[in-house]
Amino acid sequence: MDYRETGLKALEAVGGKANVNNVTHCATRLRFELKDRSAVDEKKLAEVPGVMKTIDSAGQLQLVIGPSVNESYQAVIEAMGAGGFNMAGADGPSDKTKENDNSNFVQKFLGIVTGIFIPVLPALIASGMVRALLTILNAAGLVDTASGVYTIVTFAADSVFYFLPMILAYSSSKVFGMSTGLAMMLAGVLLHPTFTGIVSAGTALDIFGIPVRLASYNATVIPIILIVWVGSYVEKFATKILPDFIKYVLRPLIVMVVMIPLSLCLLGPVGAWLGDLLATFLTWLQTNIPWLLPTFIGAIAPLMVLFGLNNCTIPLIYAQMAASGYETVAGPGMLAHNIAEGAASLAIALKSKDKVTKQQAFSTSFTALFGGITEPAIYSITLRFKNVLYCVMAGGAVGGFFAGMTGLVRYATAAPSIVTLPTYMGADPMNIWKAVATLAIAFIVTFVLTLVVKTEDTNKTVGNQAVLDELTK
Repeated sequence: MDYRETGLKALEAVGGKANVNNVTHCATRLRFELKDRSAVDEKKLAEVPGVMKTIDSAGQLQLVIGPSVNESYQAVIEAMGAGGFNMAGADGPSDKTKENDNSNFVQKFLGIVTGIFIPVLPALIASGMVRALLTILNAAGLVDTASGVYTIVTFAADSVFYFLPMILAYSSSKVFGMSTGLAMMLAGVLLHPTFTGIVSAGTALDIFGIPVRLASYNATVIPIILIVWVGSYVEKFATKILPDFIKYVLRPLIVMVVMIPLSLCLLGPVGAWLGDLLATFLTWLQTNIPWLLPTFIGAIAPLMVLFGLNNCTIPLIYAQMAASGYETVAGPGMLAHNIAEGAASLAIALKSKDKVTKQQAFSTSFTALFGGITEPAIYSITLRFKNVLYCVMAGGAVGGFFAGMTGLVRYATAAPSIVTLPTYMGADPMNIWKAVATLAIAFIVTFVLTLVVKTEDTNKTVGNQAVLDELTK
């Protein structure tokens, strides 16, 4: 299939580049932010080849395409050109407001989280996989921890976490409509060697008598997001009150004069405190109710993916990783779910007599098991057949429960799958075997249940899809 053509036809169906404020993508979805939702040709959009599902969520029109979504995205941005995008945040704040924005609070929050973190995910995944590869090479005795190669690869992989506030400042500026350069400068204030040296030394510091909390902001998430959010309002206020002929020069000065003390004395410390609070709560859960999160995530992950709620776990993941060096928010439960999706698709592929269904099921099974990409399986198989959704949820819950009870953690981030099992290798040498056992349990439970339950051997949409269509309206 020509996925570039998919992107171009989708762009035409949503009203062309004149109707698009912005377009982004995640692992499987092409996400349009539109000026006028009513300008979308629904009939033409439904006929675009390669689009498995359209979803209105988080203020975006999301087209589920699958792992080849980047090809569609590249075609769209080439067709759009820079002039076709809402470039708010590049040189200054935007005074534009989105038309027909009827999003509720939850949708807006999801849109903010998605907009901030999705552009950062490739770097985070690259970091996780490089660290996992290094762990494998070290365990196999192929690289010496004292060697230059080990040292360079280690700090290269860790660089994304060290400078995470800088990366988040960039993506946050796009979401909140702040000048990108000013947002990144504020992140630089938090990461400057002089300030980090003062923090390490424990030397008292103040601004006009106001004490500065000595906190390390490397690998933090919440502080810089808070700072850019507030900074965007300061910049818009400066834009409003300043005459045009001095706005270009004085606006950055006003923003920095206000935001530097505000960042170091209030917003940064508050954000750091919130991050510590989240990490403490997650540690408490891991200690006292270790099975809860993995079981819950493993069971409801298909619905989380359907509504995009899985993106809400990203801030929690990195808050815990920054504090503990591992995470239990999504890694254990999502491993169980992703393998369960692959197992269900494989079972359908073996039991179905329909040639098209067999091909789709084998393909989506491979994508889920080895790539950790489950949306093709969810939309092509899980939601098409009665009872399969429940088999996946049961397998994910059982696998997640085992992961929680055994204390499975994840040391690096990547879509959980067979290929990314090394992300579970770390300080605990037994952790990888806990991950393998979780994988096996989720696969066996789901595979057996899906083989046993009754499913309609048809290529038509049936069962849960009608209900979920209503939910996603």
